[in-house]
Amino acid sequence: MKTHEIKTFRKTYKQYIKPCVFDGYKLAVLFDEKDSVKQHGARWDGDAEHWWMPKNKLTDEVQDSNSALVIDWLNANHMIVGQYCRYGGDNADAGYIIQNGTPKVYSIMKNNNVIDIAWYPEYDAVKFSGGEQSSSGAWKTIEKGREFWDSLIQGGYNRMHGTHPENV
Repeated sequence: MKTHEIKTFRKTYKQYIKPCVFDGYKLAVLFDEKDSVKQHGARWDGDAEHWWMPKNKLTDEVQDSNSALVIDWLNANHMIVGQYCRYGGDNADAGYIIQNGTPKVYSIMKNNNVIDIAWYPEYDAVKFSGGEQSSSGAWKTIEKGREFWDSLIQGGYNRMHGTHPENV
């Protein structure tokens, strides 16, 4: 995110309370904040060009506070954008999501190939299965799920039933 995008994002920030079910959280960090987030364990993703906080650092205590956790510090500073997954969706906590989540399911089809999309809004997670996907399915963050959905629709897939997740 660019500086003006981060400032706009922070104007309407809502505390991010969804459990971390991927590698960590994607962050909105201004240049002059990079040393602070790095001190608390954040990492730079050079390919995606943004900061992210690993899941195992979220419950660490912030060193210069009265027992605040890193996740609380990130929320107080309006930095959490959403789930972060470094390698596609292979690192999703699939068992936890499936056991505890309630998906909204959609299907799309192209040439008799059907892809089912299970969107778990309470975790910002999406599972694609069937069609050209592996039999176990592909997990994606909501951000990557939207991109993949759009690419499938542009590639000729059509909705079979339900509505696009953004319209629910």
